[in-house]
Amino acid sequence: VSVEGKEERFNPEMIDIVDIISSLKDDLEINCHKELTFSLQPQTPINIRADKFHIRNMLSTVFDNAVKYSAQRLTISVVVTADREQTTIKIADNGYGISRQHIKHIFEKFYRVPSGDLHSVRGYGLGLYYARKVANMHGGDITATSRIGVGTTITIKLMNNEPKD
Repeated sequence: VSVEGKEERFNPEMIDIVDIISSLKDDLEINCHKELTFSLQPQTPINIRADKFHIRNMLSTVFDNAVKYSAQRLTISVVVTADREQTTIKIADNGYGISRQHIKHIFEKFYRVPSGDLHSVRGYGLGLYYARKVANMHGGDITATSRIGVGTTITIKLMNNEPKD
């Protein structure tokens, strides 16, 4: 909730998206409290013009959801690709998965997937809503595919130009 309204304040700069993801990976390894396997490809820098604060928070939200909605053994795989026009970040996990009826709503403000017996999972339904706003303001989008019992893949596409006001 504390970032709501701040997304209008953009400070675009050249950032290394691989370095940001590596830093978040290091944070996850320290704070996850689960058996974590994390892979990132490529390991070489990919520079984009974006707002570092919002991009970092957007990615952190996706990783946080992977941790919250997974069993004790968590696998996260991140693949970053870039061409002249856009940068794509695919984040796949082996979490519980989201049913087809709920996946289409997860980026809506205040939407939370009914969690059944997962009463310990807390949240307000704002994280992925914020993530979509950040992707949109960078001229891109964020989408999700998922299978119950297999996991979820979040795809973030960012245009390689000036963020939108």
